[in-house]
This record gives sequence, C-alpha cells and structure tokens, in this order.
Amino acid sequence: MKCKMKYIIQYYDKSNFEMLEKEWHILEKGKDMTYFQRYEWYHMLISLKQRNTWAHEIVFCLVKDYFEKPLLIAPLWIVKHFFGKRDYKGIYFFGRRGWNDYCNYIYDTFCVEALVALYDNIYQKYHIKRYVYENLKTDTSLYYYLKEHFSLKNKKNQICVAVNIPESEEVYLKNLSKNSKQNIRTAHNRAVKDGIEYIIIEDDKKTTIQEFQFYRESRVCQKNKLTHGNLWHQIRNRLSRYVRYQFPYYSPMENDGHCHYLTCRTTSNELMGAFCYGKDSYRHEIVVMAVSLNMKYKRYSPCMLAAYQYILSRIGDDDIKTVNFTRGNEKYKYVLGGKEHCCESFEFRYE
Repeated sequence: MKCKMKYIIQYYDKSNFEMLEKEWHILEKGKDMTYFQRYEWYHMLISLKQRNTWAHEIVFCLVKDYFEKPLLIAPLWIVKHFFGKRDYKGIYFFGRRGWNDYCNYIYDTFCVEALVALYDNIYQKYHIKRYVYENLKTDTSLYYYLKEHFSLKNKKNQICVAVNIPESEEVYLKNLSKNSKQNIRTAHNRAVKDGIEYIIIEDDKKTTIQEFQFYRESRVCQKNKLTHGNLWHQIRNRLSRYVRYQFPYYSPMENDGHCHYLTCRTTSNELMGAFCYGKDSYRHEIVVMAVSLNMKYKRYSPCMLAAYQYILSRIGDDDIKTVNFTRGNEKYKYVLGGKEHCCESFEFRYE
C-alpha cells in the first residue's frame, strides 16, 4: 500500500508551529473536523509545558500536493523508544488523554493518497509501523478508510450524544418523549414549589474559573464515589498515575480563551449549575466540554433546565444548529432529545 504520486511533506515542531496558521485555517473548515481540530485549540495545547525528549516528541506534519496545495496536517505525539511507561513505541495523536473529545488529522477534503504518502514518509523517518488512534469519530472519512484497509485491534467504543435543533419549537417538542417532557416539567415545578427563582444566562461573562471549578470538583468527587467506589477501582486509578506518562495539566476553563459559560443561577446570583462550552462557527454547533453542578440544587436539574432553555432559544437561529454534548451517555442528554454517535479508540500496523 505505497503511494506512487509525488507529495511534499514538511515537519514542524512547537518552536515553528505558528508557520502553519494559514494552511491550518484552510483545512479546519472540513466537514469531518470539530472544535478540537481548530488552530486556536492546538495553539493552546502547545503552550503547555510538554518537552521533547530522546524517547518522544511532538511534531506537526504538513502534506501538500505537487502544486503546494495543503491537503492534510497531522498533529502527532511520536514515541520513538519505550521509556518505562505504558505508552509503547508508536504514533499517537498529539492531544490525547486530555480534553480532546474528538481527535483527528486536519483536512478539508480527505485525500487517501496524501495519507498514504504521510505514512510512508513517517516510516522512512522513524521506522515505526504501530499507530494508536484515540477518540476518532466513526462517521469520518479517515475512520472509514482505516476500517476498510487495516485490521483494527484493541477497539474501544465511546458513546457521544448531540441534539440537532429543528426548525420549530413545535417539531422539537413533538420529538421529545412524554417521559422527557415530564422530567423537564418536574424539575421546573420542584423549583417553583420550593420557592427557588432561577435565571438562565446563555453566555455568562461573570462566571469565574474558581466558581465553576469549585462546584465541578465536588460533583466529580461524588460521581467517582458512585462509579469507582470499590477498592479495586481506587487501586487501579492510583497505579495508573505511576505507570502512564503524565501529560501537562490543563482545562478549557483555565486555558481556552474562547470558551463560554451557559449558567443557571438563583436570582440572588448563586450558581446552581453550568456548562463550559466552545462555539464552532464552521459547523454551527456548540460543544459542551465540562459541567459544573452545585449539589445543593441537584434535585432541580439546573443543567438540564439551562440546556433546554438554550435549545429553545436557538430554534430558527442559523448560527447554532447543534448542541453537541460530546462523550458520555448521561440521562439528561437523552431527555433533551439527544441522539447517539460514536468515537472509537484502536491501534493498527501500517504494512
């Protein structure tokens, strides 16, 4: 499976990453791309303190055709030598094991020959055949090609949920199940009955990182107790910190200067619940990256109420057509009319 056409392949590292900006903005408009393939997102990632070493390095591969038209950019973390961690020698997506809910190469129109040329060139340069892809959407051209031409091993499927906003409120409500409508009414009625007056702010400029993180961390702690409460899970999670390479810490709240907050607050301005989201203007969608919940108001489902109000407010608005809740199959996503799509993690050998 060798490429016989001529392609130009250039390698960039963190020091000259910004030279890719023009080509990146051209390619990031593709239908297979998401908020997490934008140039600004990767510009944020390279600002983190992750250094290249003798064992591994970060590279960005630009593939151009004979007329120097950009076709593909591959953000890669290349493990050249096994260095005592569980990340064995191989080619990985740069940005893995972080907040990248969807990983992919950067391309407008998928070009098989450009991909094959890249694989051939990487083998010549690094002599590595093992590829590990994580969180690749299964409806992308890259996934279709790999599934057809390679034996994908160690596959792990992850459910994602998104709400496609219809053309009218009538259609949206008709698509919701009776149970969903009842859940939404119950949440609102509980608040009214208990004298809780709340407001929904679609782009809350006054939300602070500290406020969002405080309630998010308490929610995550309680969630982990429920899902990983037994001793074996606790031991496994602790061991993973030592046997896996630790990438630099970051969060969209702290590092992504383009994130927004959808909040539900009491009329006295106390945060009840909130979403941190990014806006993808190319695909007219928002992607929900993090959720914060004040457990004091859990019984009123403030995040669900906020998302419901946001969806209603965007009906008829060409600017936003989809609310993408990304990875996870939490119940409230389905209550709001969410439909499943998938991303997959796997590995293969390029022969």
